[in-house]
Amino acid sequence: MRAISFSLLVAIALASSSFTRAAVDDAATSLRGTAVVIEAGGDEISAPEVPDENAIETEQTSKAAASWYKVSEGVGQSPWNVKDLGGNKFSMTVRPDEEACKLTSNAWFTGGKFAFRVKTAAVMPGIITAVYLASGDGRTGDGSTGQQDELDYEWKGNSPSAVQVNVFMNGQEDNRLIDLGGIDSSQNPRLYTIEWTDRFVGFYIDSKMVHSKYLARPLKPMQLSVSVWTTMGGWEGLKKWGGETNWWANGRNGKPATAEFEIVSFPSQQ
Repeated sequence: MRAISFSLLVAIALASSSFTRAAVDDAATSLRGTAVVIEAGGDEISAPEVPDENAIETEQTSKAAASWYKVSEGVGQSPWNVKDLGGNKFSMTVRPDEEACKLTSNAWFTGGKFAFRVKTAAVMPGIITAVYLASGDGRTGDGSTGQQDELDYEWKGNSPSAVQVNVFMNGQEDNRLIDLGGIDSSQNPRLYTIEWTDRFVGFYIDSKMVHSKYLARPLKPMQLSVSVWTTMGGWEGLKKWGGETNWWANGRNGKPATAEFEIVSFPSQQ
């Protein structure tokens, strides 16, 4: 893996897979504040700009608590750790011996713009922060990928200065690992955006496009979810990808891990 110093956003192509680990070179300090895309191929591409975050239209602003979402109370979930801070801001905490917490929109969406600021819980191996759209449950093992459609942002605790984006459809993943320019996602909130139409999906960080994909078909209706979860009890490939959950890594000595989210905009409920 190499770190390249440019004043503009660049896309660097390297082979990627579902379980690619981010490796951020020390030289990435020269890229602080710049996103670098790690993709297949070898050509340099310039990512087009989108309007400044201040111009993002807030189609769905603050509503009464729990009016647009529900907190998961399923197996392995800790709903008491999801805190509604008002103004579509939330915190989610996972403690030792806990597995996950999540909230999901009541509405199903068929496209639109979804913008959110995230300060992740990527403070140790084996903990994942995620914001994603999905038409159903995800994979349950190395050999069971599922048939749901998904659009994902995932931040791994074993690589806090990177984020993985993913388009999952027809049982196939198209993921990319995005180098955040040496910036630790657990310390610095960033604005992340998904733009989704019947034929196109774009991923943006601080209003700069970092990945896009043209779709062979419209994606299935999907719900928006926000979550923090651990690889504890997961299958082998999951642990290889996200790391073994270790609450005593990085000098944390069993301290809880917390992520903060602000849902800036999402489409009117459909």
